[in-house]
Amino acid sequence: MPNYKNEQFNFLRITKFFAIAGFFIPGFTVVALLGIQKLFELSGMDCENALKSVWWLCTVGSIGLPIIFLLYLNRKTIIRKQDLDLKVGVFNLLEYIFIQAALEIFFSNPDTLCNVTDGQNGIELVFTGWLAIPFLFILGFIFNKQKVIVEYF
Repeated sequence: MPNYKNEQFNFLRITKFFAIAGFFIPGFTVVALLGIQKLFELSGMDCENALKSVWWLCTVGSIGLPIIFLLYLNRKTIIRKQDLDLKVGVFNLLEYIFIQAALEIFFSNPDTLCNVTDGQNGIELVFTGWLAIPFLFILGFIFNKQKVIVEYF
């Protein structure tokens, strides 16, 4: 018989580990974002519209994913700790990528990135990855307000 513990799950614990990794992975997530952009280009879009599409999708994702995750947490009555650890880790990775791309809008434009003018080469995507880390901590504080019943074995 499982042992149920009415305990507040610490979302910041996993976010702290992810933040440490987040300092080293922005280049890898940039490659993923550029891969998505190239898929749009292969479907017939030009570079600028492909970048705008990636930015739009990531902006919507960065707003929608926390809402969906909160609804998921409110809907569940009992969650296994291992499952929740994994789900928070996946959430952090996806939200990191979404915020990284959504913040890019403020630091560059599609014309500059597609035509490599003004000496920019997309390195600002790495910096926006680092800027995404504080947003993950803010979301962790918000999620910590949720009372989650954790199942231990």
